[in-house]
Amino acid sequence: MKQHDAEVTAISGKIESIKENLQSQKVRFQTAIQVANQAIRSGSDTDIASVYKQLNESLTELCDEERLHVTEDVRLSQFKSNSKMMNITKIGDLMPCEASSVKDKVDKVSDGSWELACTFGDEGDAKLSNPCGISTTPGGDLVVANYLSNVPVKVYDCNGKYKFSVDKQSCDAWDVAVSRTEGKIYATCDKHVRVFQADGRYVSQFAAVSPSGVASDTEGALLIDNKDQLLVGEWQNKYISIHDLNGTHIRSFHVTITPMFITTTSQGNIVVSPFYYGDVHVLDSNGNLQHTIRAPPCVSEWRPAGVCCSINDEICIGNYGKPSGIYCFSSTGKYLRCITLDVSSVHGITLLEKDNKMAVINNYDHRVRLFRKK
Repeated sequence: MKQHDAEVTAISGKIESIKENLQSQKVRFQTAIQVANQAIRSGSDTDIASVYKQLNESLTELCDEERLHVTEDVRLSQFKSNSKMMNITKIGDLMPCEASSVKDKVDKVSDGSWELACTFGDEGDAKLSNPCGISTTPGGDLVVANYLSNVPVKVYDCNGKYKFSVDKQSCDAWDVAVSRTEGKIYATCDKHVRVFQADGRYVSQFAAVSPSGVASDTEGALLIDNKDQLLVGEWQNKYISIHDLNGTHIRSFHVTITPMFITTTSQGNIVVSPFYYGDVHVLDSNGNLQHTIRAPPCVSEWRPAGVCCSINDEICIGNYGKPSGIYCFSSTGKYLRCITLDVSSVHGITLLEKDNKMAVINNYDHRVRLFRKK
């Protein structure tokens, strides 16, 4: 009996590794499906051809990579509904293939300057279904874009406590931005930029305008720069549309990569991250390429996602690839350091510098991770 109990304990302790591996694979498939749906819905012929090739390569890689495996001598039989195992005849090894290598990378790459303070977005009204973009209010609250949900935007305080949701608009929000003066919330959802009062009441909507002057479906990144201009990164047609905070179009310009996440430096340069493919581009205010930010030497798979800038113009980039983490660069693209690897499937990121905190969308478990500077 004691031997049987020990066997049950051994196998139970490893089930979490299997669940984590399956969850990671699920998130990667979900992301691929999202990108494919966007291309099918409104992509050009060129976009569809490009996305098809990239997704094919990515899914082939996912199918070929080493899996959690069960050795030949393992047989697991019946499980009761309360998850207590019974009728186990042999116990073998269930091992996550990359566990030790990831631990080594954490120890060697991260500088350890930030620590996890809390996670939120997993219970009750606070629960997030597929968080993507994130921003901060003038008062230090966190505003989260909730993709694939009927509640597009949720608001939390600086410690992750849920406060309220915006008016239900039955749409998917990819990204959010907040005005510095009135605290109005802007969200890209349902092919428009939707505007909400600081208390979440719906106000209006408008569309991005292409460089040729045509209003188009609007899906992509949002940012309010230091001139109080709203920058809209339009995915499908690869351009950035600039508006005042009332939605009036000012100007637009094409970009060469998909603007899935954007931020700006204090000098007014625009940092564009393609999310999932390619390098990060640093552009001047007219869209001319100034610098290219490539994978740090410690990164084996570079899939840049969310971006933000610190007050001293360090550019922080979340890597969706391996190892997943937050990597810092100078404003000219020089790699500086990795500040944390305690994240996975990174999407949007934002800094709360007066509180020495950073909020990171951890899409792996559909939560937000709040880090505190040590």
